[in-house]
Amino acid sequence: MNTVDAATGKVLFISGRPMMWDSAPARRLAQPPGATSAGNGEVFTVPAPVSWTAPSVTSGDSFQLKVQTTNVLTANDKATALSSPWSPPLDFTVLSNDPANAPAISSFDYPSGYWGQPQGAPGVFTIGANGDTSIAGFEYAFDNQSVAAPAATDCNYNNDGGLGTSVNSGGGGNSSGELALVRGGTQQIQAPLNLSPGRHTLYVLAFDYAHNPSPIASYTFYVAPNYSGEQTTYVDGSSLVSQATGTNASLVVSQANCCGMTWASGSQLRFAGTASGQTFTVPVAVPGAGTWQLGAEMTLSFNYGDVQVDLDKSTSDINLAGTATVPFDGYSATVSGTYLDLGTQTLTAGTHTLTFTVTGKDSSSQGYELGVVYLTLSPTNRYEADTLTLPGATSPSWTGTNTPSTTTIRQQCLNESTWSDHCEVLFQNATVPNPPGTPAGGFTMTFVAPISSDYALGVNLGISFDFGELEFELDPSSSDIILDNSQAAPINTDSSVISSKYVFLGGVYLSAGLHVLRVSVVNTTTTTGNEYNAGINFLTVIPVTGALDKTFTDAMNNQGIATDGGSDLAGNFDLTNTATGGNLSLNALEAAGITPGTGPTFSLNGAAFTMPPLRTDGWAGGGLVRPMARCTRPRRFSCTAATLRFSLAGLWGRISSAS
Repeated sequence: MNTVDAATGKVLFISGRPMMWDSAPARRLAQPPGATSAGNGEVFTVPAPVSWTAPSVTSGDSFQLKVQTTNVLTANDKATALSSPWSPPLDFTVLSNDPANAPAISSFDYPSGYWGQPQGAPGVFTIGANGDTSIAGFEYAFDNQSVAAPAATDCNYNNDGGLGTSVNSGGGGNSSGELALVRGGTQQIQAPLNLSPGRHTLYVLAFDYAHNPSPIASYTFYVAPNYSGEQTTYVDGSSLVSQATGTNASLVVSQANCCGMTWASGSQLRFAGTASGQTFTVPVAVPGAGTWQLGAEMTLSFNYGDVQVDLDKSTSDINLAGTATVPFDGYSATVSGTYLDLGTQTLTAGTHTLTFTVTGKDSSSQGYELGVVYLTLSPTNRYEADTLTLPGATSPSWTGTNTPSTTTIRQQCLNESTWSDHCEVLFQNATVPNPPGTPAGGFTMTFVAPISSDYALGVNLGISFDFGELEFELDPSSSDIILDNSQAAPINTDSSVISSKYVFLGGVYLSAGLHVLRVSVVNTTTTTGNEYNAGINFLTVIPVTGALDKTFTDAMNNQGIATDGGSDLAGNFDLTNTATGGNLSLNALEAAGITPGTGPTFSLNGAAFTMPPLRTDGWAGGGLVRPMARCTRPRRFSCTAATLRFSLAGLWGRISSAS
């Protein structure tokens, strides 16, 4: 089929010449059969569909494809031919191999292998491509390993601006879904709100743009029971529009679903900012006094700016999540969403305020707007160290002990992604331990245990090139418990790069009320420079039994010890068994090197354990039933090492793999 020029009546012979180029360096790689060596030959007649076979290529190589068309006014008369410019190059990469690396998974809310946030609280997992630049998205599922890459024609993971199906209409996450990788090298997965207390595993598979699957990554974590009695509050952003105050409150509007996004309530709070420095304030109702975690589901867009968030700005003026130092970046080339963890604060009951201020914008952003889908206020087991205060207090609850200087211990905020709020408590210390292993200085942090219970304690420590080795003591002026055997084996925080590491300090019984964690610098691993600093990003103080009595028997609900495989047991008797969870089996204890024996007492690591009377109700059928033991210790001796193997608080961090 030929085209006739309406003005001249001449037939136009239209031809096309595709060329494929290696994108680096820019050199011609191949041209279709029929073209001359100079690339001037007529190749395909248009409008018939054309195709050609590319030469052999290697997975991972990048190329460009571009096309030029030519109008020939007279057949075979190349002298009068008119050619178009080359088309813009189409860049593509050959992906014939599966991604080699499983995706990376991390979480401040649920440290890997340890206890995390209470049931019903918002929890976020950060998923990374683990160094692979070809990753297009992720498939995930909680407690279900059956995850697979989407079919080649399935692009549902691009729905909702790339947010996928991680967040549902109730504010929490779904049990499974797909996510597009739309912002940098990471994406977020929100935990379902209905996860039961106990052990869970998140499975994640990455896939590239050709939908080739990566190996599956697994991440085990533990949801804590919610003994506080408080529930998470979700405040729809658009419901706050009429309550907004401040200099630029008139720019706060409600925006219905748009731009490929489907927000939880069908709308969001949109701040139509036009310049840096513009601000507005909204109220937040706190139902009861205590430590609360604050958060916001934020929208990302091509015309959104950088945001600072402050609590009670007109009174106490507390900056949240280090946004005064590292503002929240609302820019994304694709409209999507992300959960902004605003950290934890000790708050009084009543009305408080959040102030949002646009402080600038990404160089690629077209504007200074921002969007808030909803706010969250939830009970928490995590205390941000740098903002930790006590009820009724206005000053931090941490105090340095080696010098009266006010600069020795302070808040430090950096653009550090492994710190939950970009900030830590920094202890600057130049004192050399003499002799090594004796405290050269340190600091204390006072926190509140909300109920009497067995607790799992942990810290997210800053690590750096000038940090030392640390010893941890609990309540040094009273019980003086050495945590995680750190007196004999101090915890090393020296690192060539600034980052963090989570350390499980063990399980211990705490009465309700104030407790003190003392951190001492006792040594260093290097010999040059100041290597005796220390930093704490956050504490985890997690009640896991709600026991009101200090005995192990009551802490374990007096269910005793049974043998795996008993006549009335299906599989293991331990915490991982959903039917009979919350217990220890004799098998798990023996695998951990603990043999209670038949006598009334036994010793472990220098601690004496007394066996309480045998239960008489015959629970656990044909299994061996023994009650739990009671630990006694001399002063300065910690029962923690032994307690870890018996209490719920320490079991999963120490011997969960034993059975």
